[in-house]
Amino acid sequence: MSLAEFLGRPNGDIRSLGDGQYLIHPKGKDGYFLQTQLTMMCLGLQSCKLVIWTPREDIELDIPFDKNYTDAQVQQLQNIYFFTHAT
Repeated sequence: MSLAEFLGRPNGDIRSLGDGQYLIHPKGKDGYFLQTQLTMMCLGLQSCKLVIWTPREDIELDIPFDKNYTDAQVQQLQNIYFFTHAT
């Protein structure tokens, strides 16, 4: 799959905004946004670069840490895990 095909998927996590700008969708089906946010939380980072590449092309997305989003997701995960699996 080419990078253009990947970015052109109708339900993809990464959307092209034009002019070389991209958006990572917080509710994307592949969970890239959540993965980047949880990684930054665990490492104490305020931003990261998400690199998407093929052997012939690549893009880099600057992703800022979203504390409110991450806190809400962690709370939801804790509720699911601890209330579902508590003995």
